[in-house]
Amino acid sequence: MTTARDAPSLSALQGGRSDTHSMLAAWGDEQPMTSRSDSIGSIASAILALCAMLVTGLVVRREFFSPAARPSDTTLDAEEIRDWRQLAAEGHGRGSSNAAVFIVEFSDFQCPACRGFALTLDSLRRRYPQDLRTVYRHLPLEAIHPAAGVAARASECAALQGQFDAFHDLLFSVQDSLGQLPWNVLAARGAVQDTVRFGQCLTDRSGKSSAQARLAADSAVAQRLQLNATPTVVVNNHIYRRALPLPTLDSLVRSLIVENAARDR
Repeated sequence: MTTARDAPSLSALQGGRSDTHSMLAAWGDEQPMTSRSDSIGSIASAILALCAMLVTGLVVRREFFSPAARPSDTTLDAEEIRDWRQLAAEGHGRGSSNAAVFIVEFSDFQCPACRGFALTLDSLRRRYPQDLRTVYRHLPLEAIHPAAGVAARASECAALQGQFDAFHDLLFSVQDSLGQLPWNVLAARGAVQDTVRFGQCLTDRSGKSSAQARLAADSAVAQRLQLNATPTVVVNNHIYRRALPLPTLDSLVRSLIVENAARDR
């Protein structure tokens, strides 16, 4: 620690400053112009090199040594849910049915955040092909997304021909054009073979329609859980009423996989 007693006197500082100025002036008179230019260039190069090293160090620290999102961070807004296995047993699933982690999303094809979350789930499925299963369930918010309801019904009509996944991906890829592109055109692009049957399904809103029944089932669950926002996400026995960012969700999935492996030992 430096105290007042350790500080040099003002006169000493002033004298030292005068001596320094005299030395610099004498040095400047003796040095040729090219020598001084070279010295300044060397100093500038050294400063640039130091700045580059500092920036590189900060980037490396951010990319490799920043603290990972902890699963505990996600519990701040999580609600425990008991019947999560039943929620995961219905809907459209991707991944192993014996997975350690189930993610059920209640989603809307016209919801921008849902489109982003679909990409997040794609990334996680590639990382954990054996340990993660995702399940899509419908929650079209038609009050703000007028084409969401018919898009959900169209996806169920595609599902009747075994093409839900392809149609799901297609709908999100053309999200900005939903309600403008003809549905039969989208069906053909979504690998639906029988577009006539698809069209009949799309216009059938009777209770006997299996597509309409699936939508009604998802709507009943959403009402029971009091869901009013998309995406709503269920990760095993916890529900989050928002989209979790990829780093947070990845950390949560990894921790659940580890916990499941420890229980199986």
